[in-house]
Amino acid sequence: MKRLSMTGLLLTLAASCTFAQSIPVNNLLPDPYHVDSRVTIAAVHPRTPIKHYVWMASLGFMGASQVLDITSSMGKHEANPAIGNRNGQFNTGQAVMLKSIIFGGMGMTEVMVHHFNHSHQADAMFAAGNIAVGTIETMVAVHNFGVRKVK
Repeated sequence: MKRLSMTGLLLTLAASCTFAQSIPVNNLLPDPYHVDSRVTIAAVHPRTPIKHYVWMASLGFMGASQVLDITSSMGKHEANPAIGNRNGQFNTGQAVMLKSIIFGGMGMTEVMVHHFNHSHQADAMFAAGNIAVGTIETMVAVHNFGVRKVK
């Protein structure tokens, strides 16, 4: 029931945002401003380069690979002392914290550079970095699925 409510809420929000983009600004402002009627609330650039969407998808891939790595390590022996406990077993809490810091730090740095640069010049570089990190994490997760669980 909770998932159904969240889905309905997200669909309602998406529909509201879509409708809000079509409202002309000149109907909202007083006459002295004389705003061009073609300008809308959501000033979206009509030609966003494809590398921007590849970069956004690569952020999702990197995040998904982090989650895959965490789930593949649960209940198993951990060689990395930063995310293992004293007995050498995987510590989920520490791993989630560390992976969140890595993903959040990389993601927010990229978003801030992209925002303040006001261009799409770095998108391809960011996408390549995210895909590289995501691929490495996915390979680690595939390896971890082959490791036996600790009894």
